Amino acid sequence: MEDKVLNLYKNCFISYLISNLDLKKYDDMIEKERLYFSPSGSIFKNLGSNYFSLLNEFYLDKLEDCYKNILSSKSNIDDEVFLIVKETYKKVLKKDDSEFIMYNPPLPEHRVKNGSIVFEFVYGKNSEKLNEEEYLKNMKKQREFIDKISGLIIREVEEKLEVACTIFAEKRM
Repeated sequence: MEDKVLNLYKNCFISYLISNLDLKKYDDMIEKERLYFSPSGSIFKNLGSNYFSLLNEFYLDKLEDCYKNILSSKSNIDDEVFLIVKETYKKVLKKDDSEFIMYNPPLPEHRVKNGSIVFEFVYGKNSEKLNEEEYLKNMKKQREFIDKISGLIIREVEEKLEVACTIFAEKRM
């Protein structure tokens, strides 16, 4: 499928996520927690968040021809495109009939339910100077907080969008 159609679908799906989820409130929670998370500076900021990005692939070959034709005729997101995405994203997120798929790098923790919405929580290097003990305590608290906030987001996605969700956490220097 054309890159133009793929980009249109992806951008519309991101708009759909933004209209249904308030990831900015999670950014605010992260910054308020004072655990020395720094925004990642990631080039993958596609959700209006300093920390979360969308990793999903979109399998547009799953779309019916009538939807492909409509999307091919569009250059911008409009109500019709938004409705197509809303009605089809659960199908388009599924790679195949397998129950699970693997994200790169292929590690056991990167095995996710096929059709899940997959976010990455990316944060940068701690800019604060901490001694070794403080650093280790902060790392432990960061991990606990990441687990907590991931649970909140997963619950929100599953309740509002009725689809599984996975969040990978990665520290980038």
